[in-house]
Amino acid sequence: CKPMEYYQYDKKRTLVSSLFWHPLDTLNASKKALIASIATEQSCDLAVVRDSAIPQAGFASTDRDMRSGMVSIAAVVADALEKEGLKSFLYAAQVDNSIWVCIGVYDGVIVIDRMGTDSQIHALYHEQFARSEWGSFFAPAHWDFANTVDKTFDEVLPHKGKRVHFPRSTQLCEINTKLLRKKNVIGVLLLGLLMFGIHKGMTFWQE
Repeated sequence: CKPMEYYQYDKKRTLVSSLFWHPLDTLNASKKALIASIATEQSCDLAVVRDSAIPQAGFASTDRDMRSGMVSIAAVVADALEKEGLKSFLYAAQVDNSIWVCIGVYDGVIVIDRMGTDSQIHALYHEQFARSEWGSFFAPAHWDFANTVDKTFDEVLPHKGKRVHFPRSTQLCEINTKLLRKKNVIGVLLLGLLMFGIHKGMTFWQE
């Protein structure tokens, strides 16, 4: 997994970005196996699973100081704006004094997931702004990008009553790759038995 960025939202909750996002274009019955397969391939053991119009998962690794329960900032922003009926958008906002965020969602799939400084996020937004396929654009008014909406980070935060509440669907959880490894071992054993049977059969007919 690639390096991630962190922001300590409060004493208990940490927001993270730069997850490895991957669509889950499969049936529900095989979704867990696909997640485990991608996690193994990317050397990840944590994931956020989004059951949006296009199911997808964002992968992370405990080897990079990530842990279960950390909140995906991209999932938070995507959930909020998708509830407004948006499928494609480019969003940038200030999270804290020195932390900014840029989230890009194209046709329901998260493709940009970054936190950084004002200058870093401004440069990234400027680079992506020329692409019309985003559909909707959100950026701070003082950046002076044409035809954008200024929507603060506080405005996209999920609430339960009056308190900010990050649902489980936006939090990293552990991936059980043991089942996949067991399936792989069984597959290898079955293949070995099949090859042994073929060899014995060929030997029998050659005799």
